[in-house]
Amino acid sequence: GPVAGPRAHRGHPARRLRAAPAGGLLLRAGRGGGLPRADDEHHDEGDQRKEHREEAEAQLRKVVAQEPDHGFGQTQMLLANCLQQQKKFEEATEAWEAVLKQHSYAEARVKLAQLKLQLNAPDRAKALLGAVISDNELAPDYQRKQEREWVNQARATLKKLA
Repeated sequence: GPVAGPRAHRGHPARRLRAAPAGGLLLRAGRGGGLPRADDEHHDEGDQRKEHREEAEAQLRKVVAQEPDHGFGQTQMLLANCLQQQKKFEEATEAWEAVLKQHSYAEARVKLAQLKLQLNAPDRAKALLGAVISDNELAPDYQRKQEREWVNQARATLKKLA
């Protein structure tokens, strides 16, 4: 169902996923990674995950088309993740940019920066990562705690680029 209020998308990413329409589909789409099996079951699981991702993408696109800022941008972030998992990098970039037009989520900035690095745009990536770190210094304690993982990733990625 719809995400109700700003607290609905907090916490573990799996909880945020289930709270969003098509989130459960995206969770199923990502399951079953791990080591390949020697039997045909692995191939079937891969096809199933691909189907779930495509179904999740369709549902997420539908929701975002009706309400672009659904779930305080969390649904758009789910779509961006889904597109990125499917290696639809240009569309994923557009989805991350759409999130960042409305919100300054550290997760969105870090994931877009990682994508920009893959697409050979290091200057944009560095700017995004720098913004995560500088915004964190001014953020209230609860937000710093909430975004710690992404700030740490931003620092580590910038360190590798230096």
